[in-house]
Amino acid sequence: MPESLKIYPVGQCLVRCHSGSLGDRTKIATFDRMKHKVERSEAVGQAKAALAGEDIDDRFAKLEKEEEIERMLAEIKQRRGTA
Repeated sequence: MPESLKIYPVGQCLVRCHSGSLGDRTKIATFDRMKHKVERSEAVGQAKAALAGEDIDDRFAKLEKEEEIERMLAEIKQRRGTA
């Protein structure tokens, strides 16, 4: 009778079901390593995107300030009549 069809007492089944064969444990360990590798890669990508996003936000803030300065300067020049 194949191993998978044998009937075991409850205690033995729990041990056999959870211990698995060496090949199964190796496959699970390989899968877990790959899963962690993918999760780390995703985290690094998100961190890089967040840092790049801050740079763009800073650039837009600087441009807005420059535009406001140019607008204020034009307003001052117009008041003095030197525009």
